[in-house]
Amino acid sequence: MEKMLKKIENVFFVFITVTGHIYLIKVLKELNISLDQLRLFLECYLIMFLVVTLGFYMILKSVGPIT
Repeated sequence: MEKMLKKIENVFFVFITVTGHIYLIKVLKELNISLDQLRLFLECYLIMFLVVTLGFYMILKSVGPIT
């Protein structure tokens, strides 16, 4: 049962992440910003996304399994 909940949790996390990025791309297309601004934004966003994701991963790893 616990493995099933973990799989559901992972699928939900992937779904939220993918839909959030699709919405972000849609909004960026509607803004009509220049390619240089878009490149700078995406570089900053990628760094922020990696830092936040790794931060949450480290926090969840340190807490351990939820029983």
